Amino acid sequence: MIIPSIDLMGGRAVQLRQGSTLEIDAGDPRPLAERFAVAGEVAIIDLDAALGRGDNTALIRELLGLAPCRVGGGIRSREAALDWLDAGARRVILGTAATPEVLGGLPAERVIAALDARDGEVVVEGWQRGTGRDVLGRMEELDGLADGYLVTFVEVEGTLGGIPLDRVSALVAAAGSARVTVAGGVREVSEIAALDRMGADAQVGMAIYSGRMDLGDAISAPLKSDRADGLWATLVEDTAGRALGLAWSSAESLRTAVRERRGVYQSRSRGLWRKGETSGATQELVRVAADCDRDTLRFTVRQRGTGFCHTGAATCFDAAPSRGSAALPPLSGMGLSDLEARLRERFADPEPGSLTARLAGDPELLRGKLVEEAHELAEAGSKADAVAEFADLYYFALTRLLKAGGSLEDVRRELERRALKVRRRVPRAPGGPTGRGDVAPAAAAGAILPPIGLDEAVRAARAPALDPAALEVARTILDDVERRGEPALREHAERLGDLEPGDDLLLDRAALKRATEALHPDDRELLRRVADRIRTFAEAQRASATDLDTRVAGGRGGHRLVPVGAAGCYAPGGRFPLPSSVLMTAIPARIAGVGAVWAASPRPSAAARAAAFIAGADGLLTIGGAQAIGALAFGVGGVSRCEKIVGPGNRFVTAAKRLLYGRVGLDTIAGPSELLVVASPDAAPSRVAADLLAQAEHDPDAVPLLCAFDEATVEAVREAAERQLAALPTAPIARQALAAGGALLAASPDEAAAICDAVAPEHLHLHGDLAESLAPRVDRYGSLFLGAATPEAAGDYGAGPNHTLPTSGAAAFDSGLSVFSFLRRPTWLSLSSEDEAYEGLLRDTAALARLEGLEAHALSAELRLTAAGREDRGRKVRAS
Repeated sequence: MIIPSIDLMGGRAVQLRQGSTLEIDAGDPRPLAERFAVAGEVAIIDLDAALGRGDNTALIRELLGLAPCRVGGGIRSREAALDWLDAGARRVILGTAATPEVLGGLPAERVIAALDARDGEVVVEGWQRGTGRDVLGRMEELDGLADGYLVTFVEVEGTLGGIPLDRVSALVAAAGSARVTVAGGVREVSEIAALDRMGADAQVGMAIYSGRMDLGDAISAPLKSDRADGLWATLVEDTAGRALGLAWSSAESLRTAVRERRGVYQSRSRGLWRKGETSGATQELVRVAADCDRDTLRFTVRQRGTGFCHTGAATCFDAAPSRGSAALPPLSGMGLSDLEARLRERFADPEPGSLTARLAGDPELLRGKLVEEAHELAEAGSKADAVAEFADLYYFALTRLLKAGGSLEDVRRELERRALKVRRRVPRAPGGPTGRGDVAPAAAAGAILPPIGLDEAVRAARAPALDPAALEVARTILDDVERRGEPALREHAERLGDLEPGDDLLLDRAALKRATEALHPDDRELLRRVADRIRTFAEAQRASATDLDTRVAGGRGGHRLVPVGAAGCYAPGGRFPLPSSVLMTAIPARIAGVGAVWAASPRPSAAARAAAFIAGADGLLTIGGAQAIGALAFGVGGVSRCEKIVGPGNRFVTAAKRLLYGRVGLDTIAGPSELLVVASPDAAPSRVAADLLAQAEHDPDAVPLLCAFDEATVEAVREAAERQLAALPTAPIARQALAAGGALLAASPDEAAAICDAVAPEHLHLHGDLAESLAPRVDRYGSLFLGAATPEAAGDYGAGPNHTLPTSGAAAFDSGLSVFSFLRRPTWLSLSSEDEAYEGLLRDTAALARLEGLEAHALSAELRLTAAGREDRGRKVRAS
């Protein structure tokens, strides 16, 4: 079968020729991981780590949440391999470190030994060093220590030169029960089929990236059928593993299903069948798998609408709904997903006075029932009591999960992630020691800044993958707004409480000016002062970047800095409306020279309206959520179609932006606010605590982290934070965030720098005497705040640098919002026949084009050669 591959370099998906020459830059690897996940495991290879030029750790951790991954590249120790397995990698790929000493301490079923070979010799360290060993000899040495081998034919890697199939049979025989995966040069689906018949898998990157191979065709390549029509039986199941029904697939339907990532089948009477196209009961395709005989498929889908069966039943094995039986559980039993579906229905259409309706509207009642039922389950004596109490607790727990925006699928993914962990924590009694040797004893439950390790800190600063419910809501709204325009926009805005009937959807410059003039003079002047500081910094940024005009072979080349035509700037409403975000997003767009700048914010306050005017926005949409993002993307509601949309928002805003990837330019997908403070022993605990609280009060999901060099500093900061919490109006929110955050210890400044780069926080604050010496050692952060005199809040509120920053580890490969976010850099080339290098360039152009088999390219260059140049080229051809 196929193993799609993503090679990472500098935070981007790339393909190299023979491990050195860049052939393809495929950009953001996240959409690729989501697309490739349909085929099963995805190989993620960190080329930077393999070559000793940095790493893509933060990005790979994010990809682990998007696809089942086998991770390789630069894993040079047992501890590093265990870290990846504990982080959620299904398998690790070790090459240089694939020795009996290292592999002997790892679970063999989770290990793939990479045997990269150039002309038969195994090479290591990013293919830079030969070992003098052959592949078969290395397999014999590692027998029983790995569950698979990845054999890369380096000499054809990235060339699309074809797999040397004649060498594979011997590899499969030598591997025994271990599965062989072959990489390097795969170009045709027929090679995948041939490898599968030999008992090997094909790891493929270049052929898919270049468009030579379709992923659906690659999946179907090994399949066979004994039917006259060539169809394959297809078992359809949901993500909980429940069988929905049986369908049929063809090469065309499978290709279409994989390309569109939806349930598409082959009807034996009607041809291609897109499930739900008329009924609305569509399916999102999650995974395709073939059985061991390669004649049956399994589609794992997310079913929407009434259900899979044409009768309206959830599955083809359940009775069709009819009066009097719709509420009956299926004969196959009431599944957990059935209860989830019923609760969602009751949330959407609550029955007045019902327990579910009361729980949905009364968080304290729900909390009390959870505690009560948990206690009763703990005290249950008989099996019958335990079953009954568990059922009660499950109902209330599922209600709480759904109210928080989660789903059973999220829980399954979390359980799967935990099941993949290799190192286990020692169970402890409540309040007892944690069993972690690298951190201090845990504080009591609910205490602030509990002790954590590096892995926990990294996980805390990684926002969870978007839940399917938010994506589905955003997709529905976006589709409706794009299709029906302003009527749909108003309907959704009114339904979700952004607007009352008759309210203005868009405030123009005149309305914004009136709002500014009506604002209290002190507030108005405050906004102007902050705007001036942001504008001054943005102007300095713009002045630092210039057009490029430089000498190149045959003439001149360069780039221009060109602003996008229209930008949409979103500012959140919610718990704390942020006029500062209006200033931070719209002013850099204006300084960049963007033609039309539109702001959007739900139920904007007077200060937000004034901020939009002062920032120079052309208008302010008074709505939020996915509907606002749709209006900006599609040019609905009086705004022009935006080429770039920026600004943070809630999960529906985030989901809408993710769905629009590739259609409009976007800034970083935002997660909860993050702050990592590194405090040396001389740091002032009160100031450290104040900075942590400033981030913690944003949201219960904010991520405040403290890194110190001794437990005394940590305890002093905790005590200072408790004193400040006592007088803080936002203490309930801040306390939740601090309890979910944590403190970790570093043994040295070098370890503290490594912690900072591993977390890659949105905000990094260095406190104490070590701040100046530590700053140059740290590279991965959204914004750095240096010294006790620099409160992070000054960055939030307009010292100059922007407060819209990358979160969830994205600081490892992305930057905060700035003037540069709104500038494109198109390149240009101008050649002259008078230039002394001109004809040499054209001859090389023609030669390289012919090397790639593109004759028209070659001729277009040769047409411009002088007669002497063409004659010189002819002499060289004849001589060769």
